[in-house]
Amino acid sequence: MIQPLRYIIVDDEEISRALIDTYASAFPFFQRIAVCEHALEAIEILSGAKADVVFADIEMPGISGIDLVKSIGERVAAPVFITSHPEFAIEGFEMNVFDYLLKPVSEERFEKCALRLKDFFQLRQQAFAFSREQESDFIIIRQGHDKQKLLLQDILYFEAMKDYTKIVT
Repeated sequence: MIQPLRYIIVDDEEISRALIDTYASAFPFFQRIAVCEHALEAIEILSGAKADVVFADIEMPGISGIDLVKSIGERVAAPVFITSHPEFAIEGFEMNVFDYLLKPVSEERFEKCALRLKDFFQLRQQAFAFSREQESDFIIIRQGHDKQKLLLQDILYFEAMKDYTKIVT
């Protein structure tokens, strides 16, 4: 069973905040931490609370969603941009955001993102549990028909890529 995915919503538009919160509340694996009107409020909340997902608008007064995600860095595993500006998509993916949703966000598109988030965190949880269970200092992986031995100390992280897992050493 997956741990609840703790999320925060940051958007200067009240309707957008309410819509994303409504969509997220339909999934039992999501747990809301906060809904914020601006990035400074989110930064303050994230200084004392752990979030797995941040749903952030990009264009907000003061600090943009891009600057927010840069400032929180690795503290949030899966930032998701929700914006009406497709021109920021490349910059978002260069920042390794988990997903990029264009407003108005449909329920179907949000569901696709939510299920991908669930899969990502389940795989992540399994990888962490697996690494804790190992008493040896290596794992054996299958690459095609071949098997390879990888030292655990050489693995930086695992990245889910549809039907494959990328192992970065």
